[in-house]
Amino acid sequence: MTPINNAFRPCVGLVVINDEGLFWTGERLSFKDSWQWPQGGIDPGETPREAAWRELREETGLTEKEVELTAECPFWLTYEVPRNKPTFFGYRGQTQKWFLFRYKGEPKDALKLALESEDFQKEFSAFEWRTWEDFYPYVVGFKQPLYVAIKEWIDSLEGNNLEEEVSFDSFIWKGSKEDIEMVRTSTQYANWIKRMDQRFRIEEIRVQAVDRRHSGGLLFAKLFVKAFDQDGRQVPGAVLLRGDASAVLIVISCEGEKYTVIVRQPRFAAGLYETKEIPAGMLDDSTDKLTTAIREVKEETGLEITKENVTDLGGFFPTYGISDEIIFLFSAEIDLTKEELESLKGRICGCPDENEKIRVEIIPLKDLSQVTDDPKSLMAYWRYLAKNR
Repeated sequence: MTPINNAFRPCVGLVVINDEGLFWTGERLSFKDSWQWPQGGIDPGETPREAAWRELREETGLTEKEVELTAECPFWLTYEVPRNKPTFFGYRGQTQKWFLFRYKGEPKDALKLALESEDFQKEFSAFEWRTWEDFYPYVVGFKQPLYVAIKEWIDSLEGNNLEEEVSFDSFIWKGSKEDIEMVRTSTQYANWIKRMDQRFRIEEIRVQAVDRRHSGGLLFAKLFVKAFDQDGRQVPGAVLLRGDASAVLIVISCEGEKYTVIVRQPRFAAGLYETKEIPAGMLDDSTDKLTTAIREVKEETGLEITKENVTDLGGFFPTYGISDEIIFLFSAEIDLTKEELESLKGRICGCPDENEKIRVEIIPLKDLSQVTDDPKSLMAYWRYLAKNR
């Protein structure tokens, strides 16, 4: 986007990366624990490139002696400041042209240059070279989508994300160094390798793409694995490394009848604007399958369940032709009054950090198989019936 009707302040943004793949980052003086890349306004009569070099010198102390300009983003990126936060000169936000610089000096020398810069002392309280994973979670929330777009642009540049070849776990890894490290150290990979049948022989893993959590950890990874069976024949190797999830069939007893809770939400990947499912969610690095089940019920329905009223229904692979994911199924039986049951209907829930907007619906338990075609919901229902014949 370009500046429109003077609603957004025209600015430049600066990404400085060193030979180790680390980013120049500064902690905002006025916002403790909030880190960002340098940025600044474009003065009247100044080109974006001229502004970039000026802001770089003023905020970091870096000049042509220490850095080289390697790329200019071909498009403008815009962010809007939330209405409850002060804006600068009355603008709704900023529209920015971003520039990528390669740092040529010793990493330790950059701190000295920054501390000698008058504008750095006005804007920042600290400086560090950081990885993307160590930096991104500390970017102020309303700027994070912008920073993701910048990172995607950087990764798309020819030669910036060169494929490397390294050896770990007795086989070859290929991909960018950053992506390999993220996958190799993830919980998803550890669980996948742990349950790998020893009759498979892995020769090579190519990391084709990764998506990161808001916290910076691994969300998904697309792999292509060169692997062979015990007879030496190569097996299909496309893998979506997703990790495991938990799902809960809630069985509500009310005035002699049994009901269940389904949640309605969009599933963009399937092209479905609204689906009907039982509550479910992915395991993260710090929770087990039962803790995840209890958490997801609370987030998606507002209901409190405990370990004491939860029954383990086992797990299953919903898409084992492409994904490592196991969905662990549970049922939870609770008693509600008619008034409590009515209060659930139409309730809006979900995790704001994940942009969830989930609507709760109550249906008779016996109608579940006619209401949904979601495999985890149907599997949980059938296993529940089998246990309660």
